[in-house]
Amino acid sequence: MSFKSASTPEAWRGVLACAGVMLLAALLLRRLVSLPISGWVFALGLLVLACLPVLIYLGYRTWSTLSLEYWVDRDAVTIAWGPLREVIPLGAIQHMQRGGFANVRGRWWEWPNPFLTRGDVSGVGHIVSLATRPAPEQVVLFTEQHDRERTHTVGYALSPSAPAALIEAIQARYELGPNRLRRLGRKVPAVWQWDIWRDRIGLGMVGITLLLNLALFGYLCMRFPSLPAALPLHFDAAGQPDRLGAPASLFVLPVIGLATLILNGVWGSLLYSRQRPGAYLLWAGALLVQFLAGFALLNLIG
Repeated sequence: MSFKSASTPEAWRGVLACAGVMLLAALLLRRLVSLPISGWVFALGLLVLACLPVLIYLGYRTWSTLSLEYWVDRDAVTIAWGPLREVIPLGAIQHMQRGGFANVRGRWWEWPNPFLTRGDVSGVGHIVSLATRPAPEQVVLFTEQHDRERTHTVGYALSPSAPAALIEAIQARYELGPNRLRRLGRKVPAVWQWDIWRDRIGLGMVGITLLLNLALFGYLCMRFPSLPAALPLHFDAAGQPDRLGAPASLFVLPVIGLATLILNGVWGSLLYSRQRPGAYLLWAGALLVQFLAGFALLNLIG
């Protein structure tokens, strides 16, 4: 049996916020392409890039709020939001109560839904809030969970559109007993469990490579207005320029760095689980290319 979470205006505010971020990015991009190349163009480009993670985060929070559902079967209560699933076996539920805890409320960065959060309540335990409505409209399922040191209480705060029907469905299926045993815990997409997300060395190499590539683009943009109409791009054996070109042709160097970062980054990620040293070599190669491109750029401009 499926129960939708109670509707909330916060979700639609999140939709409007996502639309606003996309509109802002479009306006910045339109302004960017109309300006001559300079440091200001690079700054606008950074703002456009900054809109992407903001949009992804807001979109994820909004999607999680809009898709929040509670599934009750004979074995467990499953809470679904976005790509995540929280499984609570019926046998793990110690008791239920109408009404949640007002102090379990999200911080500012958990907007638009402050009830999709977690927190601790003194004398009660840890509360995982998977709700869309305030505490008085919530139903809390309390469980006891064990770790190596102690047993502690964890409550799951829900906000079904029909709270009484949810409680009745859980009680009816609890009395029938389970068909099979389910494990208490959260199920996440397989990609979220990749070891690479916990590898500080690998992520550090990729992050530094990205910052260096952005620095190449930024340096060239800032120097671009002062460059002559024709630049020496190649030199003969005697050190004399034998090929001239427009300053815009210098962008091929950071573009090569960016292409190497993307290619080696993706290839290294695919290789990581089978051959970690090989992935490190690919990422280190992308990092080296940024230094070589920067050295060539400094020589040509200088």
